[in-house]
Amino acid sequence: MNKLWKKTQQSEGGQALEQVVPGALTLDKPTVVFFSGLFTTGKGINLVKGAAGHIEEMLGGAGNNISDHADIRVWQYKSKRSNLKNIFNYNCFPSRAFSRNATIFVGDFLLPLVAENGTYNVKKKSFQGQKKDFKDVEKAFNNLTFMAYSYGSVFSQEVYNGAKKMMKQVGFSKNQTRLLLSRIHLISMGAVSRPMKEKNRFTSITLVATNDRISNHKNKIWWSVKEFFARAARKLTIRRLTKRNAYITAPVQKDLFTPHEDKEGQVVMRNIRKLFPAWWPRHSYHELQHYTTDRDFDNEFSKIARFALLNAMQRDKPLTLEQMIAPANPIVGEGRYSPDEKAVYETRISAAMQPLKNAKT
Repeated sequence: MNKLWKKTQQSEGGQALEQVVPGALTLDKPTVVFFSGLFTTGKGINLVKGAAGHIEEMLGGAGNNISDHADIRVWQYKSKRSNLKNIFNYNCFPSRAFSRNATIFVGDFLLPLVAENGTYNVKKKSFQGQKKDFKDVEKAFNNLTFMAYSYGSVFSQEVYNGAKKMMKQVGFSKNQTRLLLSRIHLISMGAVSRPMKEKNRFTSITLVATNDRISNHKNKIWWSVKEFFARAARKLTIRRLTKRNAYITAPVQKDLFTPHEDKEGQVVMRNIRKLFPAWWPRHSYHELQHYTTDRDFDNEFSKIARFALLNAMQRDKPLTLEQMIAPANPIVGEGRYSPDEKAVYETRISAAMQPLKNAKT
């Protein structure tokens, strides 16, 4: 069950999920596609709705008519079993591996954006069609942003590998393919992929907590010297991989209190729901909220993913790393962050930024 979903407003005032049919990802306005975690499958449909709501909140709030300004889409995977297999396959062959599931996403939703009369074969992972004008594809991709969390980091890179093959098969040159795919922006969180081998792909940032146990377990199998030293950081550190890519690390604490509305409509602070069961003696430090919080007191990742998403959704050209993680205002609603908050954020980011050393652009 590979499906793309969007939330729609019902006449009676509620919201419901509606499947996006193949070819309907038009990108005529800023669009974010969220590749969520391992459990966002057919049995986890409520996670799809929750993921869409989380993106709405990051962009300015669900009650502010965000759909008038931006499209939010969430991908639903076939099964946990296939996801686990794909993690293994991709991490073994990060430069070329992409799954049947990624083939379906690329064929159903990216192929119509780059080729006329496009068709594809899932088994052979092959694509056909007459390529569209370079400028038209560039304009469309400049409106596309990927959010990826946990397993979604692997799936987003599978999409890159599949899209690269697709674009070459429909007639784009190697340089054109690389340039066009760099127009898509990616915010990857709690990555279980191979960030150090994913340079010069999408314009992207990757956030991984140094004590994130899920990501660290991946590193015990697919070991990287650069990631090993990156995970040794004891404070927020931003390592430039290229001018348009960064690997961001920081330790996080097990508890993170976020605002919620209770039954009476009052805003109260509640601890985030832990990934591991309450009876389990250890903590994962892998929860999505660690990467998307805007509470400076609780977490050094505060505001980074939010500002990156806001900047990516409001861009009119590819962003540099500094532009991608600069302070930004919500797409809708009143100003959320004061000048003083933004100044404190800029100071924290400036102190964490590492120089770009001998990295290709």
